[in-house]
Amino acid sequence: MAAPLPTVSQQGSGVVPADLLNTYVQTVATFAQLRAFTGLTSMCVSVLGGAATNDGLGGLFVYSASSTAADNGATVIVPTGAIQGAWLKLAAPYSYQAPTTGFSIQVANGVTALLLNPAGTLASGTITFPTTPIDGQTLRIASSQIITALTLSAPAGQTILGPITTIAANGHASWQYVAAIQTWFSA
Repeated sequence: MAAPLPTVSQQGSGVVPADLLNTYVQTVATFAQLRAFTGLTSMCVSVLGGAATNDGLGGLFVYSASSTAADNGATVIVPTGAIQGAWLKLAAPYSYQAPTTGFSIQVANGVTALLLNPAGTLASGTITFPTTPIDGQTLRIASSQIITALTLSAPAGQTILGPITTIAANGHASWQYVAAIQTWFSA
């Protein structure tokens, strides 16, 4: 079977070719629904939340029929009654940077972790949050070194509650975005 090309399928119109079977990303609301579904290797499911929609535990999961990992209620979800096989959460995108003093970093859309690894203590730097975050998106900022004067900047129309102004060596902070009010809450 060849890798399928992106295709639009419409109800009542034609037949789904064999190459497209099981290539569609399906959606479930919670881990309970995911546990009720045994997939085929490489099938993807978008999960909207762990116990409830938008509780921060959702994400994109891919099925591995050969997995023997135990269900951990977060990144490995095993179908009910399965002896082998599991839904494995795909890793969230991150950005790794080695900034110098006076840095300015624009966090790209979709990035959930900004990992800073400067050579030593930095006097200053600025981090601008993603321009088009999605509802419920988290952003974690971590640094291996001290940043003495840190400025967190929100794109136009957004607000950051609880912005940090410095970060300790091996320190971190995180925020979660609420789209309805365009605000990042300290998490």
